[in-house]
Amino acid sequence: SSRVAAVATPASTSGIPHFLKRQTEEDKPIKKYHAVHLKLCNNHISSLSEFPTVLATVLVDPSMLTWLDLSFNNIKSLDERLSDLVNLGVLYLHANAVDSLGEIGKLGGLRNLRNLTMHGCPVEEAKNYRFHVLLHLPWLKSLDFTAVTKEDLETTMSYRKIFVDVAPKKVMSHTYECLKKKKKKKKK
Repeated sequence: SSRVAAVATPASTSGIPHFLKRQTEEDKPIKKYHAVHLKLCNNHISSLSEFPTVLATVLVDPSMLTWLDLSFNNIKSLDERLSDLVNLGVLYLHANAVDSLGEIGKLGGLRNLRNLTMHGCPVEEAKNYRFHVLLHLPWLKSLDFTAVTKEDLETTMSYRKIFVDVAPKKVMSHTYECLKKKKKKKKK
């Protein structure tokens, strides 16, 4: 089967794309896509509470998504069920309404996530924002289109020492392993 990128039409403010509501109301079968990329930017999405249901409705296997663009919406709160997207490597959340550092921990299950954007969200203005994100997601290679450096991870470890109760030990041991790998690569 061929893989295609699915691009949705403008969404309603409830977070369910308009084209899905229309098809459901008319009882037409909804075509499912074999997609690995999904672009839902600029859709006035305000909630991700129905997002897993929407994905299951339009995608044959949502867990196959590797790239998801939810930028330029009105999302304030993240949903822990995003972690079900186990192959997700790129997540664009920039220019949304996320305003709490606590929301970042909800992405901790995305172990294949390498690129994350959240710039333009109010949370970006929080003190130590970058280090807080890396505390929870130390495997990132890029945050807000800026490479994660060895120095970032070292500062994150210092940040952790100051705020020791912020992250679980499992996440911190992973941060340490990422730092060791980067040091080994530099020596080669």
